[in-house]
Amino acid sequence: MPSQIHETRDQPKRGKHSPAQRRYYWRSLIAMAFFTIAVFVLAPDVSEIKRVPAIAFTALTALPLIWVAYEFQRYVRALDELQSQIEMQSAAIGFGLTLLIAAIWGLAETFNLLPSVSLAMTLPLGVVLHGAVRQIRVWRLG
Repeated sequence: MPSQIHETRDQPKRGKHSPAQRRYYWRSLIAMAFFTIAVFVLAPDVSEIKRVPAIAFTALTALPLIWVAYEFQRYVRALDELQSQIEMQSAAIGFGLTLLIAAIWGLAETFNLLPSVSLAMTLPLGVVLHGAVRQIRVWRLG
């Protein structure tokens, strides 16, 4: 019996991605590439700039993250009920773990037990944990 998680009307064969999944994966990948370039390549060069350009740079860096959030909600709306539930539960668990890790890490930083890490990395960590939790849930249900 085929798994409902992998086979929908838009996705006839197991292992193939639906158009909505491909669109979400590619657009999110492009947005996160822009974010990564901005944070790791451009940010060290602009650390010495004045306040107003720094605010503009920060706002521009947020645009790819807003784009990923928009693409995620578009993706979830295109899914059937079971897949949508899996995505939302995986997101809740993944981002909950991110908050837990950030809180523990921040407390450890307070006591100089761990090195300081930029808070800009919490969203990418949440996205990675969401993806990992989703894969585990699909594997367990599949």
